[in-house]
Amino acid sequence: MTQKDYADAWAVSSKKYFDHGIYSWMENFVRDHQNVAEIGCGVGYSTLTLLQKGHKVLVVEKNNVCVDATQELLTKNKYRVKLVLNDKDCPSDFNDYDVIILNVNIRDYDPSALCELGRYFDILDINAVLLWLLGGFSSVDENVSDARVDLENKVFFLASRLDKKAFESIHYVERATEETLSATVCDFRLIVDDFKEFRFSDPATYEYDYNVLGGMPMMQKEATKGDNSKNLLVSMIYTPVK
Repeated sequence: MTQKDYADAWAVSSKKYFDHGIYSWMENFVRDHQNVAEIGCGVGYSTLTLLQKGHKVLVVEKNNVCVDATQELLTKNKYRVKLVLNDKDCPSDFNDYDVIILNVNIRDYDPSALCELGRYFDILDINAVLLWLLGGFSSVDENVSDARVDLENKVFFLASRLDKKAFESIHYVERATEETLSATVCDFRLIVDDFKEFRFSDPATYEYDYNVLGGMPMMQKEATKGDNSKNLLVSMIYTPVK
């Protein structure tokens, strides 16, 4: 699947999620966080929801076609967008922009580069890191499960390096079914357990919660498969306690 194929398919699905209020449901869990970092933006409907709810957003997105679509959608809705191709060229605040789009692949970053990126998150006073995995991955060159695990680990590593004065939570959203719900929640807890022990300063000082939304609209490629009543969306929050 090419970047354009992925963006075209996701444009249909994400517009459906936007119209059904799915992104608004997700945003409820980060409403108190003013400045958020969104890892992956699709074609911009999730970012648009965050902006409509009053957030300032730093987007990290690798797909060039998705970046173009997001920039077009947000500009059309009168938001101030700054596109940068290197985190070293990013603005030092949100004073002149509502959203900063960083067109990079976070999975290409080694630990040292992630630490550098984390320092930029701190400069922007990022309060929450959002990993909303509703759309999967556009690459067909690797195992999707391995790609997800790698991305999750990179995001948690990055978040663990953020200044605790500003950083407040990781919000992770994943698609599931009634049959896979327990495994999805368990997998996230394993990630939390791995990182709370050796990445965050005190393994005891964290809070964790999850919520489930039923009747999740299907993605475009699943639209002919019938009833979606067992399609779930799982919202999981990890919050280090200050």
